[in-house]
Amino acid sequence: MFLVGLTGGIASGKSTVADMLRQLGAVVLDADQVARDSAESLLPDLVREFGDGMLVADGTLHRSRLAERIFRDAAARRRLDTITHPHILRRLREELEQFEREGTWAVVLVVPLLVEAGMTALVDRVWVVACSPESQLQRMAHRDGLSREQAALRLAAQAPLAEKLRVADAVIDNEGSRAETGKQVAARWLALEQECPRGVAFARWAQSEFAE
Repeated sequence: MFLVGLTGGIASGKSTVADMLRQLGAVVLDADQVARDSAESLLPDLVREFGDGMLVADGTLHRSRLAERIFRDAAARRRLDTITHPHILRRLREELEQFEREGTWAVVLVVPLLVEAGMTALVDRVWVVACSPESQLQRMAHRDGLSREQAALRLAAQAPLAEKLRVADAVIDNEGSRAETGKQVAARWLALEQECPRGVAFARWAQSEFAE
């Protein structure tokens, strides 16, 4: 099974590209969605670490308050990663194993922190979605209702785009129109289908530290 790691900075357009790939018939596994689905099961650990202030009145996770905390405090962000990453990575491995059993030839694995987490060796190709920092700030402000300061904190918490580009096998420029991005995505996916490469990265998951 061939694994494409799709990554990029916050608000660069990863979800847009992932949706385009789904429309082209790709199987997409989104680490952020796995994280959202896992949040409630990890709630006792999160409250133990960050306090009851992370809960809303109905007892569910106050996601925006937690985000504000971790993007202002690097130590808090590392503590959150310690709690969530093992669970998320275990779930990803389980999903990938199921796709392997079903005979899926390729999976697009959307991982925002693919580079930061040292996971590039666990995919066969790295595709980076890129746009300018100014576009990221504007998109975060529009999408999430953030101030420029809040958006800048989130941007600063991730590795610089240049670091992601250094390990990229392909770059999808999402600075232009949706149609322009779509053409790039379609071309990349068509080329991959025509090549029908044999993936080797999936076998590394079982031996990696992320499988523990």
